[in-house]
Amino acid sequence: MRLREITLIFRRSDFEELYFKDDNDKIFFSPAIKKETYSATAILLACFASILYCILSNKSWQIIILILVFVVYKIWEFSAIINDKIKWKKSVVEYIDSVAKYNNYKIILSENAFNLISDENETIERWSEFIKAEITNEFITLRSKNENYIIPKKSVKPDEFEFLKKMVKDKINEISAISEDDEKLQSSSNIT
Repeated sequence: MRLREITLIFRRSDFEELYFKDDNDKIFFSPAIKKETYSATAILLACFASILYCILSNKSWQIIILILVFVVYKIWEFSAIINDKIKWKKSVVEYIDSVAKYNNYKIILSENAFNLISDENETIERWSEFIKAEITNEFITLRSKNENYIIPKKSVKPDEFEFLKKMVKDKINEISAISEDDEKLQSSSNIT
């Protein structure tokens, strides 16, 4: 196979659409955290009502203290979840900012390697270094030992995206087949 060059067109909105789809950019109401937000709100309201009832009916302060300890624990637990979400969103924004600082992008595919050229910077990964790939109709992600790559479909011409999908799939399948053969060889040598 000869070299195949694919020009990428960077648009920030393409990356944001992938990372923040389905309201995933919202801190409290993203799909992963919405349930916890509603639960925390319900618990706080129930605890507030319980404390108010205890105060108005002159119930034991021990119950109020137990309720407050429970509320503090739930707030701490919820804040840890929110903190993780904030860190994730910040890392995504930093990644998109780092990608946006370059003007020109090209991928050069060969039989042995995947090259990403960003202005003057060139990253070369041997196909054998990739450990995982995800191919959808919207994007392709490649995970290697050193880097992760995401290629939105909208950043590439349609025919080039289809070629890239096929190439990635074929190369990852080759790597998987070689790995399986190596494992079988190693296990058979351990038996003898």
